[in-house]
Amino acid sequence: MGEAARRPAGLKTRETILKAARLLFLRQGYHATGMREIAHDSGISLGAVYNHFASKEEILQEILNERNLYGAMSDALSRARGDSVAELVESGFQEIMDALAGREDFVLLMFMDVLEFQGKHVTQLASSAIHNILGFFQRLAELGQREGKLRNINPVLMGRAYIGLVFSSFMIENVLKVLAPSNVTLPLRVENWEKGVVDIFLYGVLADAPKEEEG
Repeated sequence: MGEAARRPAGLKTRETILKAARLLFLRQGYHATGMREIAHDSGISLGAVYNHFASKEEILQEILNERNLYGAMSDALSRARGDSVAELVESGFQEIMDALAGREDFVLLMFMDVLEFQGKHVTQLASSAIHNILGFFQRLAELGQREGKLRNINPVLMGRAYIGLVFSSFMIENVLKVLAPSNVTLPLRVENWEKGVVDIFLYGVLADAPKEEEG
C-alpha cells in the first residue's frame, strides 16, 4: 500500500472500493465483475482504483482478509474462559457464534477463491489461524487432565469434531438464509440449540457410552 493510500482519505477510498467490489462479487460473481464496474459502483475513477489495488485478485484477497472467518474464530477461542471443561467448551462456542455473526458472505467469497485461485488465499488465512485454534484444544485437554474427567482423546481430533459443529451450526443458522432467504425452510431450528449442540459435544448421544479399553 502506498503512502497516499495510508492517509485517512486514502483509507476511506479503499473502503469504498472494497465495499463496492464485495457487493458486486456477491451479486454477480467474481468472474463477471470487471475493474471498470468496480470503479463505477465506487464512484471513483478507474485510475484511482488501480492506485489502491493492482488487480481484481488483490481486491478479493483484501476482502477475504477483512471478512476472515478463521481469524475471527481464533480470536474468539482466545477469549473463551471457564474453570471446567464444560464451561470452557460452552464459552468457546458462544464466543465463536458471536464473532461469526455478520460474516455469512465469507463462505460465498471462499468458494470464489476456490474456483478462481484453487483456494490459495483462503488456505493462507486458515494456515495463519490454525495454530491458535488448536491451542484452545490443548488448553482444553490440559484442563480436562487436571479435572480427571476428560477421555483420552487427541486434541487435534477433538478440535476437528468441535469445529465441525461450529461450521454446521453457522451454515444452518446464518449462511443458508443468505443463499436462499425465501426458498430454504429447514426443520432444524430448535430452542436453546446452542446449549444442545454443546451438550452433544460434551456427552455424546448414547445413554451408556462404551468403556475405553485400558492399556
